[in-house]
Amino acid sequence: MVRLEARAQMLTFWSKPRSQRDQRGVLGLRRIAFVQAGFTLLELLVALVIISLMVGVVGFSVSGNPQRVLKGEGDKLAARLNAAHAQMNAGASPLRLVATQDGADTGYAFEITHRADDGSASAKWVRVSKDEILAERTLPAGARLQLSSPLLIAREPVTSATSIVMTQDEFRVVIATDGVQGWGTQ
Repeated sequence: MVRLEARAQMLTFWSKPRSQRDQRGVLGLRRIAFVQAGFTLLELLVALVIISLMVGVVGFSVSGNPQRVLKGEGDKLAARLNAAHAQMNAGASPLRLVATQDGADTGYAFEITHRADDGSASAKWVRVSKDEILAERTLPAGARLQLSSPLLIAREPVTSATSIVMTQDEFRVVIATDGVQGWGTQ
């Protein structure tokens, strides 16, 4: 008897137009509306793919390409040489660039002449330490500055053409001036 009643309810339920059907369903059970809470699996996968691509791009741009790092160091040295030349033109004491080595670390420093306090005419070269731009610098591991003797920064606007070579592994950057224009990398 229960089966017949259930069957009769099903037939009546499905025979009515959709708009007139009872919200309780065929067997008298209330329909549960599923509310979407959270993200679907597809949305999560798309988000993970986008995040992994972004991490990959950032990783490649941040990682140290030795040639690009060496070129950047060459550009920094050229800018510092131009700043030293500007200081010389402004009336500073004579400056020179020297290559430095402290154990395995190599770098460069600017030195300025310092007169003795005793009033004598002798002067000695002292490393520049109080100037942020001209302070001593350490090059990246493996990089070398090929400078046979200290490079005197000339006060005159026209000097002879000069070049300095910076190397790291098989990469090489030349920092040069033609004597008229400022320092730059090649």
